[in-house]
Amino acid sequence: MSDVILLVHRIPFPPDKGDKIRSWHLLKYLARNHRVWLGAFVDDPDDNRYRPELESLCEEVFLRPVGGWRSRLGALAALRCGRSLGVGYYADGEMTNWVSRVLASHDIRAAIAFSSTMAQYLPLADPGSSTLIADFVDVDSDKWRQYAEESAWPRRWLYQYEARALARWEAGVLEQADAVCVVSRAESEIVPGCDAGNRDKIAVLPNGVDYDFFDPEAAWSDPFDGNRHAVVFTGAMDYYANVDGVCWFVEHVWEAVRSEHPQAEFYIVGSKPSQAVSALARRPGITVTGRVPDVRPYLAHAAAVVAPLRLARGVQNKVLEALSMNRPVIATPQALRGLDGTPPRSAIAADSPEDFAREVIRRLDFSPATAESAGRDYVRAQYDWTRNLGQLGRWIPTDIEVRDGTVG
Repeated sequence: MSDVILLVHRIPFPPDKGDKIRSWHLLKYLARNHRVWLGAFVDDPDDNRYRPELESLCEEVFLRPVGGWRSRLGALAALRCGRSLGVGYYADGEMTNWVSRVLASHDIRAAIAFSSTMAQYLPLADPGSSTLIADFVDVDSDKWRQYAEESAWPRRWLYQYEARALARWEAGVLEQADAVCVVSRAESEIVPGCDAGNRDKIAVLPNGVDYDFFDPEAAWSDPFDGNRHAVVFTGAMDYYANVDGVCWFVEHVWEAVRSEHPQAEFYIVGSKPSQAVSALARRPGITVTGRVPDVRPYLAHAAAVVAPLRLARGVQNKVLEALSMNRPVIATPQALRGLDGTPPRSAIAADSPEDFAREVIRRLDFSPATAESAGRDYVRAQYDWTRNLGQLGRWIPTDIEVRDGTVG
């Protein structure tokens, strides 16, 4: 087993958000094959209680808080220098010192940064002895560009600034790293700098689904008290794209659905609902659950799952999980764009409010909902974590490989 250092912008446990699901599976994969030193930031102090889960997999775990005055000052300093706010936000002297110590004390064969902002710590490694890998997941500069297009001043100016600054940063990371990973082929085409002779460094490392965990055949309790006309959205409800999506759905789609199916109920399932999301619960036929111990019962008993995301990057875990649970998913084209291969018929694209309402009503017309086994088969074929993450073996050396004329 070789030694690797993994640097993550948000503690990879519990795996209850899209980026944390990916970083958790990445950590587990690395720990099965290598000795791992993990450095991560913690944006929710309650998550510090999960340190034992991480320590059971790692040689050493180093956690740092993020989000206070120090992080905001870092972002402000970056703004004054024309650099990415996100990179400045995650700049931390203690993290720098820890990374430097690990690199000096151990034979680190690979340094992996999870998200482009964490790539600021990669130059601390010796490129002659360590493979440098950045897992962008999504191209965040394009996310900020999308946000700018949907926002009014002054947020529009700020998002435009971050889109430009982060694009310059991402291009620099691609130039310096041995490999940059993204979640889909669509993302690989828009990595900044990919046309400057560095395209061969970009690898598509798709997400996955824990197929056995999201099993529709298990005996899931019914959270809807027998209502067979439940429409479900899942996701972290303090995330801008999710908030925007459910608000758009309620404003432009839900009334048409309820006019055809007055008993229909829209369940918004996810942690930390924003004020705008919480306010939706005052409308007829809408339930905002907040955090739930398990989303699988909501998926298993849903007549339809929706992903009305107007701002979407990469592959949406919420879509893959619903397909694995044999549920039909009605989604915007943006939310389905990252899917590989030929998506199943149960992944239904709806490009307008009228299309969205029609497709949801169509699924509610068939009650109880019928299984969509093609979705589960598709997920199993395309989104296996072990197979997809196994591509990292191309860059991370093992102890029996020869490097610089010596056996590791």
